[in-house]
Amino acid sequence: MNLEGYFSQDESDEGYFLSLSERGWHSYLDAVDSEAGKFFRLFIESRSISNHLDMIFAEMKWKKVIFDGCDCPNEDGVEVVTFHKNPVLIASKAIFFFIERIWDVLVAEEKGLSAGTCWRFAKIIASMREEMLSGIASVDSCEYILGICHFKNVVAAVNDVLSSMWKLPKPGAKVNGFTNDFTVSLFDIRELAWQSIVMCNISEKRYNEGS
Repeated sequence: MNLEGYFSQDESDEGYFLSLSERGWHSYLDAVDSEAGKFFRLFIESRSISNHLDMIFAEMKWKKVIFDGCDCPNEDGVEVVTFHKNPVLIASKAIFFFIERIWDVLVAEEKGLSAGTCWRFAKIIASMREEMLSGIASVDSCEYILGICHFKNVVAAVNDVLSSMWKLPKPGAKVNGFTNDFTVSLFDIRELAWQSIVMCNISEKRYNEGS
């Protein structure tokens, strides 16, 4: 997949700032959650297809928006733009939610899964989520090199989880199903992080060339 365009800046929007009421911001966040819900449903339906991330990004019909820390009106009226609308944030939010759900099922039904193993995976996944969020926030503030550091930490966390999967119970029908879904989810998170690293490098180069 290719994330170019989702880190683009539109000079025509410079100089604008929009302030919303508390109710307006709640509506805004509800709309973002709806986007994540749509991504989650598409992910459930297509996760077994090899290029499902590309398919989902196309289906979401995301526009090129700016992520420069300001909220800007567009030609059609008012378009609030914050890091919440970053497609990587929405996609990773939906995928992490999926990971939580399948872990809930495994923990509830697999009696051979130790508390220590569950705790180790929970800590790594929580760290992975935090690093992804921090990376996206860095992109929003145009700190692309800092973003690269966070996204590389995401990749490292994914590799750590993949190498730790041998601690799961011996394969059974439920564990096999979980392992397949878990592996797909981890590879998708790693792909989002890698593509973000690529775009951060491109954005940093453009910034340096323009300065």
